[in-house]
Amino acid sequence: TSQIEHARAIVGQDGLACTWVKGAFNIAEAYRGLEELLTDPYADEAFYCELVSYFQDRLNTVLRQMIAAGSDVICIEGNMANGSMAGPRLFEEFVMPYEDRVIDEIHRNGCLCMYHNCGDAKSLLPLYDRMKMDLYESLTPPPYGDTPLSEALEVIKPPKVLSGNLDQIDFLVRATPEEVRIRVKEILELAKQRGHFILATSDYFSEGTPEANIAAFSEAAHEYGWYGK
Repeated sequence: TSQIEHARAIVGQDGLACTWVKGAFNIAEAYRGLEELLTDPYADEAFYCELVSYFQDRLNTVLRQMIAAGSDVICIEGNMANGSMAGPRLFEEFVMPYEDRVIDEIHRNGCLCMYHNCGDAKSLLPLYDRMKMDLYESLTPPPYGDTPLSEALEVIKPPKVLSGNLDQIDFLVRATPEEVRIRVKEILELAKQRGHFILATSDYFSEGTPEANIAAFSEAAHEYGWYGK
């Protein structure tokens, strides 16, 4: 919590302190293993429910401490139960209820919730629309995800905020600054029709990203992000 307090003091009124945590399913995967965790609901549902509930309760205890320390936003890592690994049926029945209970705890303590999936998500978009998160990221495009930006903008309704979509693994590393500007313009022209959108990469900047491309990304966002332009 001291790190959160330090970050909050540095940021002041110029930004938000966003704390990253694993969702209950992701925590359980670290102890149980993904292959077992994906089959447990069907092999031994009672065991699965008890396991994930245990980690959900422990997570809620930690969340209260993080929020008390000054977190403005809690980001839940939900990428292990993505569209390819879990699929919509398993996600809806055995993942989403636990994630929503964690989100309820975040909201009860006066904080906002961001939900993160940097992998395949197309088949889960209708379920994400029903979840209680305030913001969803990362809208990862092919080849590292399968999310069409236009579909996500339509399926997940406001006031939920969407964030991401610019590929930082290949495109931002290899593109020219002009190509970055063009792509930013394309993203914003789509997103402004919906609103409630934060322009971002689909994850953190990769090593070796040219500074000129990061500058072009920022400058294009300022140029094309205004309504009426």
